[in-house]
Amino acid sequence: MKSSCCLPGETLIKLENKGGAFISDIKEGREVLAHNNNKYKVLSTLKKMYTGPLYILNIKGMEHLLRLTEEHAVGVSISLKTNEITWKAACYMKPGDLVLRPYGDQIPDPKSEYPRHKYGTLHPVESVTIEQATNKPVYNFEVETVHSFIANDCAVHDC
Repeated sequence: MKSSCCLPGETLIKLENKGGAFISDIKEGREVLAHNNNKYKVLSTLKKMYTGPLYILNIKGMEHLLRLTEEHAVGVSISLKTNEITWKAACYMKPGDLVLRPYGDQIPDPKSEYPRHKYGTLHPVESVTIEQATNKPVYNFEVETVHSFIANDCAVHDC
């Protein structure tokens, strides 16, 4: 797990029990939902004080903005035909990128306006802004097997 890949403490993480918790409250051994909608254990956690840019993704159809350090990777579609996703660092995200919103504990909506992926729906990034963080607590954790989790309804990699 890279210490340069982190999220602010107020980021909501999807849990195995259809609930959520702030990333600052996640402990080793807890089960979280991954990009593929399955549950996996948290192997280790990281907290550090961070000074540097926080990338803020405003994603269409999402209730919350997604804030990440520049190297934290987000699940994005690379092909609607093949259902492939890749992990793209926040510093490379741009408007129009399609972010994976895993179904998690949601029932798929057949009338959704967003393109469907085998694990969820794809939502376009509307804007990317940067704010400067100064000595801000940020967090990350390592997830077994798939190394991903759902943060503010978006698939992110544990780096």
